[in-house]
Amino acid sequence: MEFYFNPNYQAFYINKRVEDVADYFIHNGMNALNFKLEEDANQFFTRIHGYGDFPENSAIRDAKLKLEYTHPLATTVGYFEAPAIKDGRVKDENVLLEKMKHVVDNSLKQSLTLDFLYLKNEYFNHAVAQVGDVVPVKDNALNIFDNIRIVEVKTVRDEQNVIVKQEVTLGDYKKRDRYRSQINNSISSIENVEKLATQQHVSNGDFGLLKLLLNQFSDVKQSLQFDSDGIQSVSGLNKVIFSKNGIAISRDGGNNKIKALTSEGINPDLIVKATHNQDGLMSKYDKKKLDLLFNKENTYLQIENLNVNLNQHDLIHLTKPISDLRNGLILVWKHLTTDTLNQQFISKKLFTNSEVIKCIHSIPIGQNQHINKTSIVSNQSIVGIDENENEEFNTDKVILQDIYEY
Repeated sequence: MEFYFNPNYQAFYINKRVEDVADYFIHNGMNALNFKLEEDANQFFTRIHGYGDFPENSAIRDAKLKLEYTHPLATTVGYFEAPAIKDGRVKDENVLLEKMKHVVDNSLKQSLTLDFLYLKNEYFNHAVAQVGDVVPVKDNALNIFDNIRIVEVKTVRDEQNVIVKQEVTLGDYKKRDRYRSQINNSISSIENVEKLATQQHVSNGDFGLLKLLLNQFSDVKQSLQFDSDGIQSVSGLNKVIFSKNGIAISRDGGNNKIKALTSEGINPDLIVKATHNQDGLMSKYDKKKLDLLFNKENTYLQIENLNVNLNQHDLIHLTKPISDLRNGLILVWKHLTTDTLNQQFISKKLFTNSEVIKCIHSIPIGQNQHINKTSIVSNQSIVGIDENENEEFNTDKVILQDIYEY
């Protein structure tokens, strides 16, 4: 049910659908700006089955009326099956088919939002947008030329109460409003169950569960916002926005958004960098230790610009035996695709008896992806293996760039 308010009679009128053919039109660039088209295909269907004319409490296989309706778009976008219509009271094939068409043809929800300009001249001075107006709308950029019903109007007036502009939504209600409506319906349903439970003397445990569900729905409604951008978690000017494109954040109330996570991975610019006073990917204490290691007074370059894959033919002779170093070696690996560096620490304690050690180092190259590089390290030399230069496993994309002692 829908209603409208007549200010002249101070009365509300309730109808199944508020609708009135308007005597004005909307044209992008003439009396309207900022056209935005929103589509919601969460319940988009291209095919449906219908069953009618069967006795009550019997299976649908007993239905004398069995129909299938497929939308022409199915051949282009695919077959998306809608829940079947089952109504044994329907005995007319045309009635059942109309019900099926209504479900499929109206399953793609579209909303057109625009700024309707109030033009004070002889042609447009009567054109004030009202909810329920069915208006001819034209926008060449969006390829829209149709009669569309207005479902929401937000009016902006100046200090003299003169209309400056109107934000108008046409077509179906916005996804945000439909979602809020669903939540409100859920809350109302639970409240009705709660009242019924009180009347029927349901046990305290079950009654407590109902109240808990009601409170949880209310908390969701209050803590989250829903609009055409998606679902938003808000704390002051800080927003976290969940949409079909991924997760974004805003620190200025939504005016500027930064993508944090998409199907391509995490935005590294948003990862907090560790300092001596702040935790990041590593703790602030580990950051102090790492900086101490790479302090010029504690770290010395042994060999630079090696730039080798370190296969079995790449034999590297160290300038000093590892056992003579203060602590050990640092191998600096470089990922050629991302141009990032990764350090491998080899302690001199491993070579007290001049052993030969097989070292395997795992290097992160992306989301949940790693490359293993293997080196055979003795007290005075390093050599690799052929698997370090394997195109199939991308090990050829990581090279040994420099060697430090620490």
